[in-house]
Amino acid sequence: MMERNVLSGSDDMPSPAHLACQHPNLELENPEIYKFFHHVDPILCKEEAEWVVVRGSVASITKEAKKKHGDIECAFSGEFSLLFTLSLSVTLCIVAYYHAVSLSLSLSLLSLISNR
Repeated sequence: MMERNVLSGSDDMPSPAHLACQHPNLELENPEIYKFFHHVDPILCKEEAEWVVVRGSVASITKEAKKKHGDIECAFSGEFSLLFTLSLSVTLCIVAYYHAVSLSLSLSLLSLISNR
């Protein structure tokens, strides 16, 4: 049976009663460890068309992806932010009895939608 000394915190005194995971200090150049290292070729994946197409605010699965992979379920998650500005200006002119009356209506909408 091998007896080990366990160091506790920054204390240099061994504490055999202290229970802890003991991480050994190993040298990478050690032949016992180095034998587990080997060359691995890079993974090469075939090019494939996008599965999802986005039109405006709608994301949908492409027909090609459905044909190739069958039923596909999507779940979108994460943080989404959308900032949009809508400006609408309408001018209505009413001509009555040779008098021109101008009515102007302006509508501006600035919205920040944040879904977390």
